[in-house]
Formats: sequence, C-alpha cells, structure tokens
Amino acid sequence: MPDPFLCSDILAATFVFSFLSVKECCNKHPNARSSRLLSLGLVLNTCYTAVAFILSFFSTSSRLLIYIMNCAEFDAADERVFSWYDASSDSAIASFRRDRLQLLKNLKAQCVRKNKEFWASAAHHVRAISGHIDTALIDELTKRLGLSDIHLGRDIREGFPIRGPLPRTGNWPAIVPGPQNDPPEEGDTPCAFRRTRPSWMGNKLIHATKENIEKELEKKWLHRLHRDEVRRIVNDEGGAVAYCHSIEQGEKIRTVMHFRDVNDATTMTEKLSLPSPLTFVRALGRLSAGSHLFIPAFGRMEAEQALRDCSADEEAAPPATKAFKGVTQSTDEGRLSAQVSRIAGAPGTPISAGPDEHRPHVHCGIIGVDAESAYKQTAIKSEHLKFNIIGSWDEAEGDWVYHRCYYSAFGAVASVFNWCRVSFFIMEVFRKFFFLFCRVYIDDFSLVERLSLIHASQSLVEEVCKLIGIRIASHKTLAGSCLRILGVEFSTTVDCVSLDIRLAKRQRLADLISDFIASIKAGAAITVKDFQKMLGLYNFLVVALRLGAVRGLLSPCYAALGKALGEPGRPLGGSLTVSASRQLIPTLLTLRDIVLTQAPTVFSFRSLSIHYLFCDASLSLLGFAALVRKQLFWARFESSPLLDNFFESYRSQVIHMREMVAVYYALLSLSPIIRGSTVVLFLDSQVALFSLLKGTSKDIVLRILAQQIHLFCARLDIRLVLRYIRSAENPADAPTRFPHGDCVRAFGADATEVRVASSSVDIQSLHALLNFSVRGPRSSGS
Repeated sequence: MPDPFLCSDILAATFVFSFLSVKECCNKHPNARSSRLLSLGLVLNTCYTAVAFILSFFSTSSRLLIYIMNCAEFDAADERVFSWYDASSDSAIASFRRDRLQLLKNLKAQCVRKNKEFWASAAHHVRAISGHIDTALIDELTKRLGLSDIHLGRDIREGFPIRGPLPRTGNWPAIVPGPQNDPPEEGDTPCAFRRTRPSWMGNKLIHATKENIEKELEKKWLHRLHRDEVRRIVNDEGGAVAYCHSIEQGEKIRTVMHFRDVNDATTMTEKLSLPSPLTFVRALGRLSAGSHLFIPAFGRMEAEQALRDCSADEEAAPPATKAFKGVTQSTDEGRLSAQVSRIAGAPGTPISAGPDEHRPHVHCGIIGVDAESAYKQTAIKSEHLKFNIIGSWDEAEGDWVYHRCYYSAFGAVASVFNWCRVSFFIMEVFRKFFFLFCRVYIDDFSLVERLSLIHASQSLVEEVCKLIGIRIASHKTLAGSCLRILGVEFSTTVDCVSLDIRLAKRQRLADLISDFIASIKAGAAITVKDFQKMLGLYNFLVVALRLGAVRGLLSPCYAALGKALGEPGRPLGGSLTVSASRQLIPTLLTLRDIVLTQAPTVFSFRSLSIHYLFCDASLSLLGFAALVRKQLFWARFESSPLLDNFFESYRSQVIHMREMVAVYYALLSLSPIIRGSTVVLFLDSQVALFSLLKGTSKDIVLRILAQQIHLFCARLDIRLVLRYIRSAENPADAPTRFPHGDCVRAFGADATEVRVASSSVDIQSLHALLNFSVRGPRSSGS
C-alpha cells in the first residue's frame, strides 16, 4: 500500500524539480520556447512524475521512516496525519496498519540472531527481570524512527541507572569527585550508594563480599540464597531481582523492579512518603558546570517550589544546591506541561536556564506519578522478603551471588521514572509507525480511536507489545477521551468499556454475592460494614456504574445502598431494612450470573444530548456555570449557617468540600434538564476531581459526597464526564468573585444570571428558575 504523505511529497518534489529544469533551459534559450525543446521538456517532466509515482507506490515504509526521522517533533505533522486519518476509510486504515505490522515482524526476524546471542550469555536474574524484552528490536526501532530515548535498549540490558541522561546529548552525567562520591573510609560499611539518599529510599543496600558476609548475616537483614531458591521465587512467586555491578567510575547500583501484578505490592506495611523536589536535588549531589538536571515534580506547586529552592540564596541553600543560584524561575504552565512528554530524559528545551552558560540547567517537569501508584510499584521495607533479592558479582567466585534483605534501597521516583521511559517508547512507536494515537500514564494505555476500530486497535497493541516482549493486559488499552491534568493525560470516560475480570476473581465475587444473598435470606441485619466486607464487589459496582455499564441493572442496588450511607455530612453507618435488603436479591442474582457467565465484555454506550457544567467554590460562595442548549447561564449559592457549621468542623479540607458541595447542588438544580443525558463536568480542584474520578477518598466527607453524586447520576441515568480546567479559565469562577451582574456583561447577551438571594439554599426555587430560564424567553438577569 502506498504511503500517502510520501507519495505526495515525492510527486511535489519531482514536479518542481523538473519544471525548474525546463524553465532554466528556456531562460538560456529564449528562442526555443515554442520549439521542440520545450515540448520535449514537458514530456520528460510528465514521464519523470509518472515514474516517481510508480516508485513511491511500491516503496517500503523505510522511506517514510526517513521522512519522519527528519521531523524535529512528530506533533508538527499531526495535522496532516489527522487529516489523512479522518479522510480515510476504516478498511484503508486497517490495511495500512496490517502492512506496518508485517514490516515490524520482518524487522524482528532480522534481530533474532542478535537476541539469541545476548540472552545466551545473560545471567538468569536478568532474564527474570526483563521478561525477555527484545532489546535489539528496541534499538532498531529507536534508530530508524529517530526516537528520543536512544539508550533505552542498553539500559534494559544492563539495568536502569538511578540518574537520567542529559537532555541534549543523551549521555549519562559523570560523577563529580566530592565528599558524597568519594570512596568510603577503611572500616566503613561498603554502601552501594555513594551519595546521600532520601530517608525513605533507605541506605542499607550492601554489596556483600566474603569479608563481611558473616557480619551481615548476624544483623539478620541480609541472607544469602541458593540459585535454585532464587529461580523458584522469581518464577513461581513473581519476585524480582535487583543487581549491582562495576562500571568505570567505581561501584554503582543499577536496579530494575517489576511486579507480576501491581496489586501484589499492596500488602506492604509502611506508607510511602514521597520526597520533596528539594530533597531530590540534595540526593543527586553536586553537578558539574554546564550539566543538566531533571527534577520530577508531582504537581505544579512542587515544580514552582523546586525552582525557588534551586535559586535560593547561597547562604540559605544547602551545599548541593549552591550551584543553582541565579537560575531563572518560570511558572508558565504550558512550558511545564511541555516537558511531560519528555519525562524519560529525552531531548527538550530547558524549562529554566541560568544567564551564565557555565551554570547547571534545571529542567522541572511534572511527572505523572501519584503516591499510590509509586507505592504499589516499589518495594520499600516490605515484610514479604521474596520481593527483595539482591544479586552481585563475586569476582573471587566468578559468578553471581544472591542475597535476601529487608530493604530494597531503590526509590519510587527512579523505578516509576524508568518505567515511564518504556511506556513513552511504546507510545512513540504507535504514533510514528502505526499512526495509532494513544496516551500513557506509567503503564496504562489509553487509545484515541474510532469506535469501529477499537477491537482491531486493541489487538494491534497487544500484538506489537508481544513482539517487543512486553506483557500488556487488554484492560490497559481502553479507547476514549482523555483528561489533561498538569500535562498528564488520564483516561476518564470511554465510549466502549472492557470489563476484564479474571476467572479467579470472578469466582471470589460470585462467592461473596452468594454469601451475601444467604445472609439476607436468613434475616440478618445488613449494615454498611457488610458492604465493606464485599469490597471487591463494591469496587466492581462503582467502576461499572461510573463507566455507564449495565446502569439500569445496578441502579436499584445503589438506591438501597444510598439509604444506608445517609445524606452528606452524616457519619458512615446505619443498616438496611429487611424489606430493602430483600429487594436486592433479584439484582444480586442477576449480577452473579453476569460475573460467572460473561466473558470479558465490551459495553458500548452513547448519549444524544451533551451539557457542559462548570463548578467552583470560594470561602464564602458556591457557584456554577452551565451551557445547556447553546445558552450559558450561571448561579450563585449564598452560604447558609448549616453549611458554615458543616465546613467549620473540617478546616483542613474546607475548600475541597465546598467544591464537591457545589457539584452536588449544581446537579440537583439541573436535574429536570440533564436527566438521561451526558454532563461534561469541569472542575479546577484536583482533590475534588480525583475523588469523583475514583468514587472514593481518604476523607470521609469527600467519600460520602462522591458516592452521593454517583448515586444521583445513576438514579437519573446521567453519564458524568470529568474534565480539569484551570481556575483562570473557569467560567464558574465569576459567580464566586465578581459582583452581581458582571457575569452577564462579560459573557454577553446569551448569558442568563440566576441568583438565590435567601440566606439558605432553596433547591425547589432554583429548579423553577433554571427551568424557566432555559425553556422560556432569555433574560439578562434575575
């Protein structure tokens, strides 16, 4: 199949070249313009163009790869790609991707010998960690596609280093001699880390030798393992091995951490405390002049704080950050977000650079990592020691020796950061090679694809990842819209949802449902704690309901559950009546049949009407703006003594609760209009947004409010789509900040102002006002 862009480029280039040749010839011989020379030139021009078209038709995709390699950034060509994508039929796109898949298989066949040579000489623990990832294919794709992370294949073979590559050269920074990097004094514990580490990373990873092995065994935190036991732990129990080896500048730890399943790490006892950016800067030690440093931050405020810390006064700054004095601060969110696509240490323009070329350049990028994800993917002081295996090379024995220890002293930042490198490599391959557009969040894939191509795209992703050697589950390839929060794209709602439940988990869910039904038939009092015992079933219901799957089936169950949960502000407790409990039995029986009998199911749903809702809250007012039937109107809720007393008892989370209450009141007010439709909800509070996104929260009040909102949407058959919006762009920010009437002047004649002047929130009056404003004649104010 021809490459459309390559054909057009070759045709345009050849036509222009031949036309200019004829024109130059005519300029040199003006008398021959009407002679045979001009006719011959035009004939040659036509023939040359036809030959170029035939050659481009039968050309392989390698020429297109060369074309893409010359692009500084693939996004610059996205407009043409999307134009071709939108104009092409489903069959044409599928045929194009099948051809590309065959090319990838041919490329993998060329790398078979190189892979065999490498894996034949690789140590056993290396094979266990990497899962036989085809590093030769990664190197070849990186070279041909001109990908940014040029050392990814090498680092997978040798182990991910703690530090990242320099953004421009792609080389690893050299260790600068200093107090933190000097060899330990005689008698000191030979710690593998030569620089100060954050406290949560630990510092007890010992490179064991014959001289100190007995001493370390006495400490009961390091134990030597037999090779067969290591093989059993890795293969049967899903453990992983970290290993250290020697490089030119002395011993340095290089670690890789992979779990068989993310949930395997949820039994760790100690909560992970993520380091501040300043701690991360200190941990990296001194940097040489002109070097580059990436500071992964976990939010906009931390990114700004990191830049402030790096540019602190020389007396106030710690020794490790003195070299950063004079770095220009920048809080532009667009520039910060631009670095996110280069999380993996790829080339990119600095976020902030000092005025002096000889000073270190600080790159502050917001990395898509939250505490929970980092905690699940990192082994920190785990009681399950099968995850903590250290392999080190013993020169005396000439072989690898393995030890079990209490501490895995490699941190969440490094582990997740390096896994992001692999994920972004996969994303770039799909975008540049298959024209398949996806986003990743650590190891979660979200495809942006036509509804008719979803199944084919999911199969393509799984097959490509299998060729590369990366295992991927089908539920990691959901297709739908994306939510952008601080430069990180999340998959929030999908037009087609795949609920993939493993057989063992299905059986556990079915057993829980059966036990629950038996308790109801026996007349036992059903409390909220009983629902909490069914956590697996409860989470399944929440996810299924939030994604819109089998909404009508689950609504009665949630209606009964809502009675037990109570209204917002009440403590989580209470019990269901006997009659209400028995009403759940038909729903639970049907749900048990679904769990047991249905294969991984794809639910497809769409709404005919879409409404846009913006919510915001201040310390004194609650407000929202809505765009319904092409008319923008907004409302202001004046705070009541009841709400003031309620918020006063929760000072720490007061603004987030007000945001959630504003959402709740806005949905209640719009219920006559939004019933059975899609509501796109915009919030500028990340805490409230994540509480609604997950359906739960650590804060009990936010959790109750989130559950009530989802319950309300289930009752009215509302599909809730969540979006993040900056506060400066939020229209609902106007009712909470501007005087009465200013919003109408700001938004124009199409805006309708609705104000509740009473001291308490009158929901019924607001129902009538909004219903009249939308259905009746437009007015400029209330």
